Amino acid sequence: AAFFIFDTFCSSSKLLKKFDGHVKCINSIDYSTFDSRQLLCSGSRDNIVCVWDIETNQQVQSFHGHSLFVFCVKFSQYHYYSHHQNVICSSSYDTTIRFWDFKHNQQLQMFGEHANTIKLCVYGMLKHQNHYMFSMDIKMLNNIGLIGGNGYTICSTSFDKTIRIWDIESTKQLILFKGHKHYVNNVKYGSNEFINTILSGSTDFSVRLWDMRSGKKIQIFNGHTDVVHAVEYSPFVIKNSDEVIGGNSNVICSGSSDNTIRFWDIRSNKKELYVMEGVGEKGNDGIKSRKE
Repeated sequence: AAFFIFDTFCSSSKLLKKFDGHVKCINSIDYSTFDSRQLLCSGSRDNIVCVWDIETNQQVQSFHGHSLFVFCVKFSQYHYYSHHQNVICSSSYDTTIRFWDFKHNQQLQMFGEHANTIKLCVYGMLKHQNHYMFSMDIKMLNNIGLIGGNGYTICSTSFDKTIRIWDIESTKQLILFKGHKHYVNNVKYGSNEFINTILSGSTDFSVRLWDMRSGKKIQIFNGHTDVVHAVEYSPFVIKNSDEVIGGNSNVICSGSSDNTIRFWDIRSNKKELYVMEGVGEKGNDGIKSRKE
């Protein structure tokens, strides 16, 4: 398997780089800069995590510790800025989350309390009292009133229908969210007024909003007729009947295999504010991801 970098600013969409090395499909990639080096990491169904140097087009490192395929990979800004370590986090079908030091080619930590496959991992930072979160949106980050440790956390979703928040240093589980009736496919940490919340989308067709302080569900948003793959706190102003419904704090959106993107008022679990219809028949591909 290979992945590519295209020149998206040219009308020709010229291929700039191609990285070969994986032997099965690639599930996840991430980009970051470490010590002035531009790097990519990748996770694959061949169970391998790889790091690539974009400038030299070379593989920097590969890790073979996972026993089943890798779902998600993220560079850890926490390790870099706190300890000046070059670290990747990966989650796998083998039910573990692992941290890899790609400068010294070693595994640092392993988390493994999910009863089933870990689908997604995201970083966050818990802070004391009135301080706010560190939201690196390396797919999801967070913040709440500090529970323990130094405040840095990682969030994982799983096929065991749960969402878990972990302390990175101690590897201890801090919060467990239960309520989804099927796999949890995606989560997102809130910010601003909703900094103490988490948003999730599931194979049970629902979108849920959670309170990180109480560990309880706040709202369930029902309306999708197929699997929810993507959730996001919307920065957009939504208009309905020429009336402004929400700004950057009270509107969320979700993408589903029902080929729709739906917008919801975070303050209410009533019918969606707005529905964007997709192209094609239900269940073919659907909407798998969204990003501003």
